[in-house]
Amino acid sequence: MVSLPDTGTAEHGHARWLLIRRSIGDPSELAYYLCYGPVDTTDGELIRVAGARWAIE
Repeated sequence: MVSLPDTGTAEHGHARWLLIRRSIGDPSELAYYLCYGPVDTTDGELIRVAGARWAIE
């Protein structure tokens, strides 16, 4: 996970990140997520939400 440059969202208490997840079944397979949320969002929260995405779709 890496923080992305601010594009004016920080003044509203939000931030952007790039999250890259490796597949458990095939470690060479990567999934990329552009994340946006409250500045105090933890790494764990972003990872949990990204993993839950597949159950929703």
